[in-house]
Amino acid sequence: MRTEGSERAARIAAVSDVLASRIDPTSEEYQRNREHHEALARELRERVATAREGGGSRGSARQAELGKLSVRGRLERLLDHDTAFLELSPLAGDGMYDGGRRAPGW
Repeated sequence: MRTEGSERAARIAAVSDVLASRIDPTSEEYQRNREHHEALARELRERVATAREGGGSRGSARQAELGKLSVRGRLERLLDHDTAFLELSPLAGDGMYDGGRRAPGW
C-alpha cells in the first residue's frame, strides 16, 4: 500500500535522477556562500520585524494618544482569525524617507 509520504518520496527520487547536483557542501566556496546568505536572511528577518513594529513604541504611543489604532490593530479587527493571511511587501517604502525606516502607512 502506497502512502502519501511514499508517493512524495518517489516523486522526489524521480526528480533527483534528472537534476543531478554538483554542489560540494564541504567546499570553502559553499561555506562562504552559505554564511553570506544566512547573514542576508538574518538581516531580512530583522528588517521585517522592525517594519512590523509600525513606528516603534513612540509611534504606537502617539497613535494611542490620538485615539487611533495602528495598522496591525486595524488588521487584527478585520481579519478572520481562522483564515491564513499573507502580507505582501512588508518592506514597501523602507529606506525612502531620508534613510529612515518607516513602515508602510506612516
